[in-house]
Amino acid sequence: MASTAILRRYPVTRTEDPAELIDALCRTFRSDIRAGGLLPAHSPAEVRGIVTDQFTVGFVDSRICVDIAGGGSESSYFVNVVISGDLLSAKGEERIVGGPDLIGVFNPGDVHHLAPALSGTRTVGIRLHRDLVERELANLLGAAPDGPVRFDFALDLAHRRSDGLRLVLDTMLDQLGAGHSLSDHPAMRLGQLRTFATALLLTHRHSYSEALRTGQSPPRPRSVRRALEFIEDNLAEPITLGDIAAATGYSARTLTGAFGEHLGTSPMRHLRERRLDAARRHLTQTSDSVSATAARFGFGHLGRFSAAYQRRFGEPPSRTARRR
Repeated sequence: MASTAILRRYPVTRTEDPAELIDALCRTFRSDIRAGGLLPAHSPAEVRGIVTDQFTVGFVDSRICVDIAGGGSESSYFVNVVISGDLLSAKGEERIVGGPDLIGVFNPGDVHHLAPALSGTRTVGIRLHRDLVERELANLLGAAPDGPVRFDFALDLAHRRSDGLRLVLDTMLDQLGAGHSLSDHPAMRLGQLRTFATALLLTHRHSYSEALRTGQSPPRPRSVRRALEFIEDNLAEPITLGDIAAATGYSARTLTGAFGEHLGTSPMRHLRERRLDAARRHLTQTSDSVSATAARFGFGHLGRFSAAYQRRFGEPPSRTARRR
């Protein structure tokens, strides 16, 4: 598809003002996005996009380097597809220079840097909320995953095994931009993104690839299993990292390292996420207030609870409570 046609009915901004561009990117991808270097005085740029709580599909034509961290990046996966030009993508020590056949996939919480070519780069950025990805993985596994999905960084669209993903991507962009009333319906749009998420899970390597191939989850060390059990049994208790370590019989350092290697998170972050999950269930099943629910699951500051809840589920807890 020609870049002029991608999401042409969904303009966000056309500007030469770098500050306006950064603001548009933040709003479109629901993340903390900042300039990643010196800003040129005049740099024509364009952003188009479809934005919902569960996903963003955005088109970006820009020459400005950006850093992305926090906010939506804690609750969403990001896939950057180069349409024309080159894009340097980096997270930590990993770097790839992506053209139309090599794209970067970022996991929730990844701090990443994007540097387009000086002549300009056109990309399609796709944000997938982690709940959407985990639901599609659960459908494939036949059971809910017992930890976060962690994708490898580089995805080679030129490889034969990626032909199906490229077809799904092209079809999705065609249909989102078709202008038909049916393709504009929220359920149809969500269906397109669910299909893309499923294709990504089946095509690109991640922490559950072996489980999808064999039907069995990869084994976890005893320290992690014990910690997960202790956390589940004490979601409403004021436990610390020291408490979790003591219950497992391993040091806090060993436990933190094992969580990072096998779950891609830390014990305390996992505890917070499981408490948020429990709070969401509680809000949908009881008449308790948001403040009472926050306190029940160890969140002493209502504002911080609401902000963390919004990042994880894409809506404030008050909206969840109103659906009871």
